[in-house]
Amino acid sequence: MASISFPEPHVKLVQTTGSKYPEIPTVPTVLERAEVTIGEILAKLREVDFKGLTDAVSRAVDGIGQLVNSPALNSALQRLDQTMPKIDQAIVEIRKMTSNLDGNITTLSTKS
Repeated sequence: MASISFPEPHVKLVQTTGSKYPEIPTVPTVLERAEVTIGEILAKLREVDFKGLTDAVSRAVDGIGQLVNSPALNSALQRLDQTMPKIDQAIVEIRKMTSNLDGNITTLSTKS
């Protein structure tokens, strides 16, 4: 038979010292430990301000809704749509100029 080892809990004896009958300490059962753990969880849940948490989440969602539906954001997105093709064209032009500049530098450096 395999031996079972238990952690060394703090022994709490209920009989007075020198009692006629020996007292055998026991370890809590799984159910007793579960009851203690559930009690601790419930105590922590009582500390949570669910009303305040719900209000904060509601305010955050309202703020996001206002931002997403704001005329300023819509206007900025429209301007961005109009600006992006111009930026793309500017990048193409800069690449062309850079290529021409590289060719001119190569030509000048070979003439020296």
